[in-house]
Amino acid sequence: VRVNATAGGAITANIGGNGRPVAGRITTADGGELENANPTSASLAQRDPDKDRGDGKDAEPKTTPQTIILNIGEDGRFRVEEVAPGPYTLTAQIFSKIGQMLGRVEQEIVVPEIPGGRTSEVLDLPPIALVPFDDLDVGEEAPEIVAEQVTGEPFKLSDLRGRFVLLDFWATWCGPCIAEMPTLKSVHEKYEDRDDFIVVSMSVDAERETAADFIKRQKLDWTQVFLGEWSSSPYPTKYGVFGIPAIFLIGPDGRVLAKNLRDEKLKEEVAKALDAVAAKESGEAKKEP
Repeated sequence: VRVNATAGGAITANIGGNGRPVAGRITTADGGELENANPTSASLAQRDPDKDRGDGKDAEPKTTPQTIILNIGEDGRFRVEEVAPGPYTLTAQIFSKIGQMLGRVEQEIVVPEIPGGRTSEVLDLPPIALVPFDDLDVGEEAPEIVAEQVTGEPFKLSDLRGRFVLLDFWATWCGPCIAEMPTLKSVHEKYEDRDDFIVVSMSVDAERETAADFIKRQKLDWTQVFLGEWSSSPYPTKYGVFGIPAIFLIGPDGRVLAKNLRDEKLKEEVAKALDAVAAKESGEAKKEP
């Protein structure tokens, strides 16, 4: 680095980046030590404080928000250098070393302003507790979902009680989800005349228009619900979804009949459930005098 100074003068120069170190620790849901987690990466995404000023008008951002990738150790500890002042969102998914999903983190963090723009003083964050992933088992009641359809109409899962519901979590950016659409379309077309069965797809795309355009182009004419970006919706966590597509069959009583449905297994489980209803109705008809 070349510095030019006049005789008898002094110059103060900052060598390196701006910001400060930030360190923290992720704990279990009850605040305990995280042990034997699979080391992973997380994102610390800067939020633009000027984006929404509360008056309904967006302001032009003063700077380009940055996203920092940081490493989380098996004990849940992390440290990242040179974090500029501002509001951030820390997001991560934590697995055990045997691949079991332990939970996720979505924590708002604010790095205070720094006199001079740079300091070596570490910002130690309070412990950040994991939000556990529920493992929704067959036989359990499906959690309520209240959202909007892609068209803007209200949607409430409990309004479908009395019907079989094939519930599909998906996104346009998910290749396997797109590959599963012909199967869903086939099942929908086969049973669309039945009053006791309905297909419901739940988009976790970031933008409603993205999902709406795809649905229109592909002529996916069953019930389409928009949940919004995965990390901002509580419903994937409630259903234990950590990969998509995630497809569940829910019975008329609101309980899960089958999960992890794909391809032929999906068709078989739907047919088995609906055939059982037909067989029961046939048997009851024969008993009538």
